[in-house]
Amino acid sequence: MSINGVNKLISVPTLTLISISAVISLRNFSLIASQGWASTFYYLAAGLLFLIPISLICAELASTFPKKGGVYLWVSEAFGTQSGVVAIWLEWMESVIWLPVVLSFFAGLVAYLINPDLAYNRYFVLAIILTTLWGLTFLNFMKIQISAVVSAIGILVGTIVPSLLLILLGVLWILLGKPTEIPLIPDHFFPPMTVSNFVFFSGILLSFCGMEVSAFHAQNVDNPRKSYPIATFLSTAVVLALTILGTLSIALILPANQIQLSFGTMQAFSAYFNQLGVSWMIYGVAGIALFGALASMNTWIIGPSRGLLVSAEHGDLPKFCRYKNENQSPTHILYAQGVISSILASAFVLMPTINASYWVLTVLAAQLIAIMYFIICASLIRLRYTKPHLERPYKLPGGMRGMWAIAGTAAFASLLTFFVGFFPPEGIDVGDPLYYGVGLFIAVIVATFAPFIRFKQS
Repeated sequence: MSINGVNKLISVPTLTLISISAVISLRNFSLIASQGWASTFYYLAAGLLFLIPISLICAELASTFPKKGGVYLWVSEAFGTQSGVVAIWLEWMESVIWLPVVLSFFAGLVAYLINPDLAYNRYFVLAIILTTLWGLTFLNFMKIQISAVVSAIGILVGTIVPSLLLILLGVLWILLGKPTEIPLIPDHFFPPMTVSNFVFFSGILLSFCGMEVSAFHAQNVDNPRKSYPIATFLSTAVVLALTILGTLSIALILPANQIQLSFGTMQAFSAYFNQLGVSWMIYGVAGIALFGALASMNTWIIGPSRGLLVSAEHGDLPKFCRYKNENQSPTHILYAQGVISSILASAFVLMPTINASYWVLTVLAAQLIAIMYFIICASLIRLRYTKPHLERPYKLPGGMRGMWAIAGTAAFASLLTFFVGFFPPEGIDVGDPLYYGVGLFIAVIVATFAPFIRFKQS
């Protein structure tokens, strides 16, 4: 970034805020709140095995290859452009699948502003998802610039403030001696070591995606070798603290079998406010959360599409994907994204429950992004051997052994997330386990097959 032609270096506090704003979200808190104290174990394990390692890995790759392209460029440098296309395609498909999940949270916020009972109505949820999805899609056909200040205010007011309020309500609940849904002694910190329990890693990995966004500012960071580790650990600590405490605040007041994945956070707010005799406050919280969601929603709609456009402009995808309108918007990619997301959104009507729909789409998105992260880890390892003399403003500590340890840990977490995702989780009715696993396997194949078809045609 520059001001009047002079480069402005990003400081540690700014880099930390960028990382926090890219990850933290109210919608993630209810994901494993039903696990009570064990949710803390899941979050800490995911932070150590995935969040910190992948952030540092992306920081090295982004500082080594600061040109436009991101994941596509990194993987192409390591394994060739075909592999780069696969990686960026996976990132785009993950976003396409994740959009209905994000929008279902948005639908829950709208419901709480109108009538909270509507949050349980699958047709209402689907209608809000489709209306918002296509409204924002067409909005991105126009040349619209949203200032960084507005975005920052949206994150602060719509996410950080409600997060802190939820945590304060949980603390107040305990101080008042109110009954809780989980014992105050964390004797269930370690969950039973079963496959069905570890399935929750899929959802956690997806909720922690985004920390690597700060890596794209690598060329503008002041002293990256020192700044990146500090900013990564600080932002990780803040994200984990808010997420863990926010999740426990939900678990304190809501019975595990009543927590809705798509709007459990609002359920908790409503329960706290009703019990404290200030039920009217739910409208204020839903309103500011809605503002925060709208402030960041544009990034979900346009960001990955622009990433795919880079690959298309290199001639690696069909001409259909290269089309831009007079405002330089990748309209055909946005159309395709909207159609696919709309079809996937039908899961909220076809699946047994809203929770089941939310979970299936979450796991499928997590599995696709897990493959991409595994490819990124492999790319880092290969580039260290094939291009050792490249200038790396930030480099993973510990030499080659440190690199293998960090990249190996993130690769292991990615593979674990991918494979356990085929098993149904405890407490969520997703139908027959066999159909669930086979259905996900087929969906993964379908979602990853397109770029290979293009390769054969090129």
